[in-house]
Amino acid sequence: MSSQTENLICDLSIHEDVVFDDTMPEDQLQLLSGFAVEVMNVSNITPPMSISLHITTDEHVRELNSSYRKIDAPTDILSFQSDPLPPGVKEMPHLGDLIFSYEYTMHQAAAENHRPLDEFKMLIIHGILHLIGYTHDAEDTERDMWARQSELLHHFGIDITLPHYIHGGDDV
Repeated sequence: MSSQTENLICDLSIHEDVVFDDTMPEDQLQLLSGFAVEVMNVSNITPPMSISLHITTDEHVRELNSSYRKIDAPTDILSFQSDPLPPGVKEMPHLGDLIFSYEYTMHQAAAENHRPLDEFKMLIIHGILHLIGYTHDAEDTERDMWARQSELLHHFGIDITLPHYIHGGDDV
């Protein structure tokens, strides 16, 4: 599925091995591409720009986390920023890819008593902030990222206080 607004485009793919939970069925996941476009819009991302969301399994995210970050464990979301296009290339620029573990995110939502859709939306905000340069690898950058994430959660009416578990310890 794909959503588009003012030359901001989001593609959504769902891995065939994802086993859906009744509290977050596939049709609700389809709403996430439109939400990602809204986040890009209010984050002043200059169009044209695309982003991709990939919903997959714990095992797939664990493999990616192990390959790219040398952490042999699943996590909720991984963000991969795209390289800028070379001069003269006429393709739409791609901001990057956000890769979600469906199982991990569903477990996290249940553990924190969050609506699953809100949990995924929080992670979209978090991932897009990473793609546009926010980090939380030091106290000052973490404070800035958490403040912006809180602003966006409030803007979209998502009643989630920034959780302590977002990328705690060695997770990024």
